[in-house]
Amino acid sequence: KRTHRKKHRSECQQIVKKNEDEKEQMYSSPAFLEMAEKHKETWLYTEIPCLNDQTPIEASKSKAGRSLLEELMQTYESFGGGEGGLSLSMNPDREWVAKRLGF
Repeated sequence: KRTHRKKHRSECQQIVKKNEDEKEQMYSSPAFLEMAEKHKETWLYTEIPCLNDQTPIEASKSKAGRSLLEELMQTYESFGGGEGGLSLSMNPDREWVAKRLGF
């Protein structure tokens, strides 16, 4: 039984590793990166309820709006940040937003 469990565990680990490799490959593919960039740019012009139905660009023009943007970025980060300006949940990260909106 122990040998069977070890074999099963090893097979499971191989499947998990393969899935992680495939996911990493997908997230680094040119098609995904292009889609992600388009999503981020669109996000800048999307009215967001927690920004008082303003777009991030509109919110960035006032102190109160920038404060709301900061809260939104903290919320996004709590869902897990990513590299390259995008978390795996497709939310722009703080550095990308600050650079793009000039603050």
